[in-house]
Amino acid sequence: MLAVAYGLTWKPGDEVLTAVSEFPLQYTTWKPMEQRENIALKIISPRDRFLTADDFIAALTPQTRLVSVSLVRFDNGVLLDAARLAAACRAQGALLLLDVSQCCGAIPLDVNQLGADFMVSAGYKWLLGPFGTGFFWAKSEHISKMRPGPFYWMAAEGAENFAALNFADPKPAQAARRWDAAETANYYNRGNRRRAQSQINRSAFLAPAAGSLCSRHPPRSQTTRPVWLFPGAYAGKNQGVLRQTTQGKCHYQFARRKNSRLALHVQQ
Repeated sequence: MLAVAYGLTWKPGDEVLTAVSEFPLQYTTWKPMEQRENIALKIISPRDRFLTADDFIAALTPQTRLVSVSLVRFDNGVLLDAARLAAACRAQGALLLLDVSQCCGAIPLDVNQLGADFMVSAGYKWLLGPFGTGFFWAKSEHISKMRPGPFYWMAAEGAENFAALNFADPKPAQAARRWDAAETANYYNRGNRRRAQSQINRSAFLAPAAGSLCSRHPPRSQTTRPVWLFPGAYAGKNQGVLRQTTQGKCHYQFARRKNSRLALHVQQ
């Protein structure tokens, strides 16, 4: 989301629309931009019980530059009619940014059908990734229009070939990779891989009822994705609890003990 905030060219009086009681990221991103760029953040409240696309459409004005909203609400799970809102934004000359963190990995998402100009998502929710991961998606037509700014060295053009890197005047990749962040999350994943494996092999790590569930899965050698350990992030009351949900052909398992959370992805 910061890539959009810093990348767009703003004019004084531009409006950003978001929703009342949105996820805090919306406010920590856009409130400081009021002072930085002299724009206005408008908070949209539902006219009925739940927020709808029509609530935003009714609030669009010629000054509206961007609508930034969650596709699925974190507090009540309401799904926004993004396609309807996107069409209204295009007609008004505004852009649509969708935060899909609460649904990406849980429901099918088609960027063409959604019609958004930008999408962001955290990786630690339904994507079952570690903290510090996620993705930023942008329509290709917007990338060349984004303001220049500092970028991570591996987001430079040609970074896949270190020997051929331009050390004098590197250019950012002309793709969403331009906004890649540093590899902080990878440090934890690599450093705790052995520890994660040892905890998987400890039967005491899982709840007693887990045996029948685990026995229906292929052995570890057949897993299609790595096992992640999240140190210190998930201390809570649900210690030793195993849950299982199904999405397509993948079974997701969670185990919590003390301050660790384990997410094992296994292909059926």
